[in-house]
Amino acid sequence: MTRFLILDAYSQQGRDRLASAGVPLAGTMYRNMVHRHRPDSESDIVCIADPQARPPQPLESYDAMLWTGSSLSIYEDLPEVHRQIELARHAFDIGVPAYGSCWALQLAVVAAGGEVERSPHGLTFGLSYGITLTPEGQAHPIYKNRASPFDALASHYDIVKTMPPGGTVLARSHRSNVQAAMIEHKKSTFFATQYHPEFNFEVLSGVTHSRKTLLVEQGFYPDLAAAETQACDFEHLHSPMPVAELVAKYKLTDSVLDIDQRQNEFKNWLSLLAL
Repeated sequence: MTRFLILDAYSQQGRDRLASAGVPLAGTMYRNMVHRHRPDSESDIVCIADPQARPPQPLESYDAMLWTGSSLSIYEDLPEVHRQIELARHAFDIGVPAYGSCWALQLAVVAAGGEVERSPHGLTFGLSYGITLTPEGQAHPIYKNRASPFDALASHYDIVKTMPPGGTVLARSHRSNVQAAMIEHKKSTFFATQYHPEFNFEVLSGVTHSRKTLLVEQGFYPDLAAAETQACDFEHLHSPMPVAELVAKYKLTDSVLDIDQRQNEFKNWLSLLAL
């Protein structure tokens, strides 16, 4: 039986904010994604940002590690950040493969010797449009069945500044030069995307509700009413038959509307690892 270690990288404060808006915790979203594709697998969820959090078993006992997004920034000088970087480095040292999204990409890059910075374009939230595959991405089986360009669900302030040795950029966009990468370092490979395959529009609606005041303060929305409108739009888009007017309003394609397309890379990753 395949065993996954799911690292929920959110701080307690970040998890509480999501829970208060009715949003599933990041670790739960990853477990749901895993079980959709591997229903007979086992997974342990660890809230790795917590001071005493440790994997219940040695890393070597897991077939792979899965890293979620996070409410933290990888360049913050905090124990909960350093602890996660060291765990990622240990996994590289001993050869445990990994997959993850958003924070996970930034974590993999820094753990292998690269750099991350605050995006000069500001926050990307809700949708990331026009992601294109690099020649390396087009040739890689991780992107089998993926048309380019495509769109994705996203939420991030930070972007990769410098790729580490052994890193290959597989996808990029006009707002982020690294939208997906394969980090080959020491004994392991870490595939990660800047976008969120585990998200759906219901999740985006809840995240918008939970952060609406902060998003208005940062100028992402002009006022609370605009934030609420988009949150409601996202909620209506979470439907087997989304409202056509909203699909047109946000210029949505099947790459974000169809769950199989949203999770395409994750499914391919599982196949590549024969998990």
